[in-house]
Amino acid sequence: MWFPNRGYSTTLPLLILHDHLLTQSENNLAIAAVFSDLSKAFNPVDHQILLNKLYHYGIRGVANDLFRSYLNNRKQFVFVNQQRSDPNTIKCGVP
Repeated sequence: MWFPNRGYSTTLPLLILHDHLLTQSENNLAIAAVFSDLSKAFNPVDHQILLNKLYHYGIRGVANDLFRSYLNNRKQFVFVNQQRSDPNTIKCGVP
């Protein structure tokens, strides 16, 4: 089954799936689906706790240093109507 790439709304894949399921049903074919709730996947996670868990599970040395470098001292700001907010350091969450 084909699903669209970037540039399409989130509705189109649902319509494609719906059409596919109806076609399968009309042809008396078996239908199985697995749905996963990823709503918690991007909840804020403290960077230090994440780094400690990675270390605990064997991500050490250069690999851990890479994650640490990526997470430490990251800044974020908002740019709206030609106005930029002051940058804030991000200490939790997935950048």
